[in-house]
Amino acid sequence: MKKRIALPGGSRRPLAGAKVVGAVDSDQRIEITIQIGRRAGCDLEATVNNIASQRLADCKYLTRAELASQAGHTSILLHWGDSS
Repeated sequence: MKKRIALPGGSRRPLAGAKVVGAVDSDQRIEITIQIGRRAGCDLEATVNNIASQRLADCKYLTRAELASQAGHTSILLHWGDSS
């Protein structure tokens, strides 16, 4: 059995107006796209270009914490669909 992790703030309640249309196929694959809006005033493109312009031996990459503090997120958009 696969390990499952609950997302904080996630909800298992159906959306308003949702209707059952049939049984769920547990073997069917779905794809989910998550788009995260970055913090206003963040010039992430300049940061990435600066890193990319460095010689590989001298390159200093951002840690996850540094990326979060610079870009952060302000909004999240989810899209899901059938991948078959």
